[in-house]
Amino acid sequence: SSVLANLAVGLIIGPSGFCLFENTTWSDTLGQVGVLFFLCEMGMELNLGRVKKMWRDVLFLGFSQLLLTAGVLYRVGRTLLALDRIPALIFGSALSLSSSAFVLQLLGESKERNTPHGRAAFGILLMQDLAVPLLLVLVPMLKDVSGGLGMALPALSKAVLRTFLALVIASVNGRIVLNRFFSFVAEVRSPVALRSLSFFAIFGTCYIFEALGLPSTLGAFLAGVLLAETAYRQQVDAVISPLREDLLGMFFITVGFTVDLHLLITRPFLVFSTLATLILAKSFVTTMMCRAVGLSWATAQKTGLLLSQAGEFSWVVINSATIHGAFSPLQHRLLATSVGVSLAITPILVGVGRGLAEHLKLTAAPAVAQEARASKRRSSWIKAAPDVDRAAEVLIYGYGRIGKLITQVLDARLVRWMAFDNSPGIVNHARRRELPVFYGDAQQVVPTADVGDPNGSRLNGVKVVVFTLPTGTCQQAAMHLKQEYPELLVIAGAKDRAQAKALELRGVVPILPRFPEDSMALNLPLGVAVLSELGYSQDDIGSVVREKRLQLVAHEVEFQNDGFSEAIEQWDSTAVPATE
Repeated sequence: SSVLANLAVGLIIGPSGFCLFENTTWSDTLGQVGVLFFLCEMGMELNLGRVKKMWRDVLFLGFSQLLLTAGVLYRVGRTLLALDRIPALIFGSALSLSSSAFVLQLLGESKERNTPHGRAAFGILLMQDLAVPLLLVLVPMLKDVSGGLGMALPALSKAVLRTFLALVIASVNGRIVLNRFFSFVAEVRSPVALRSLSFFAIFGTCYIFEALGLPSTLGAFLAGVLLAETAYRQQVDAVISPLREDLLGMFFITVGFTVDLHLLITRPFLVFSTLATLILAKSFVTTMMCRAVGLSWATAQKTGLLLSQAGEFSWVVINSATIHGAFSPLQHRLLATSVGVSLAITPILVGVGRGLAEHLKLTAAPAVAQEARASKRRSSWIKAAPDVDRAAEVLIYGYGRIGKLITQVLDARLVRWMAFDNSPGIVNHARRRELPVFYGDAQQVVPTADVGDPNGSRLNGVKVVVFTLPTGTCQQAAMHLKQEYPELLVIAGAKDRAQAKALELRGVVPILPRFPEDSMALNLPLGVAVLSELGYSQDDIGSVVREKRLQLVAHEVEFQNDGFSEAIEQWDSTAVPATE
């Protein structure tokens, strides 16, 4: 993992290692710039549609987990570290945050973002990301609160007024000035000018907030929100992403600088008791909250261990609080070391969580093969399947190479899905990863229409049904489903134009690949068609397809013939119209 590598580099070359860089002011500055870019990207990724789609995970699970974890850690700070009320409040709030950068990287590498624990973790992290700007604003003001309510009210009133003024100025500049500047730069078609204007927008907003006595981090977050509302979001993201990765890496190197090996050796009980209490408290609260929303014990404990570390913004908040006198130098060293070590052992904790989940499933859950034999006596697989995602928007039959790539495209836009396959091996492998994949053939997809829906107008909330295999059975099932439920969008693969025409006459959307069956490129048109029918913009779809196309090129060039790369570069990433 790049995060672990950067932490190790910081530890080795920093004050606790070979001390190659005693004065780390320059790295602190670069690390802070990396945090600004990271917050900007958080703002760009924030949209109300995503929050609405994950409202249970974000508002209920995320808010409850954040509040309860902060409360538990507040008591830990008061008792274990003997902190005063305000430092203990900062301690609890800061360490309740987990590492969005690290956790999302781990979920992406293991392709587990659409698993139950992946969605729960993402919802919790999204709520924490929303709380970060507020914490960064409140921490400098908490020193006034300790002086009593009389001193706190004027300071809070001034802060609210300054924040409102900064928001107004930044919003006006973003909506009026930025759009005109970006339109002008777009006509020039200069990547350098676009990069310069993007940096100007980010750092200019940060300067406005700093000039009004507010943290620049809040300005960077708002700059991302404003840039996301322009028509040039994708271009800006493409421009700043490479630099953001480098600067964020420098930030984690800076975190590695602050890990105090001397403290770890001389006072191991203090460090490891703080670390153990942090991990146990966070994992316990998160596990209990996941159980409260209906997740299984296996999924809940895996989510708890995945989010048990302190995050990059824990380190930022602790540094800010230390600057404002909330923590002593020893306390700062202890907390910074705890943050760094908790990040370093996260892969171990994730491995422990997976092992426990496997053990719990073997002892508590029936095998998929037994469910397959019993399914003939059930009216629907959806009723019987454990951990079923009843909010799924897309139903897929066929979880082979094509189905997997479609779900990866859907995962990139956080679209909930459910898949069926008639191969016990495929289903078993997917279920071990807690993916919503169940046993069933193409004809069994059709009876699920009346599950949980007395009117039969939707497949239990499903908007799109996709049959990935261009077989006669799948095509017959698709046409029958469309006939029974005309308002439902049904997509099916076709081998040739004759099959596509027959499907189209029955109201089914046919998909013809441009390339032969042995090319992974044929998978993308189905994913593109599903996102398009769900109402996603071409910009949103384009960003997902570009990323997936690069992955396919790397994969196919390595494992297939050299001619694939030329073909994939010419591919338009769209389905061939059936009428051509």
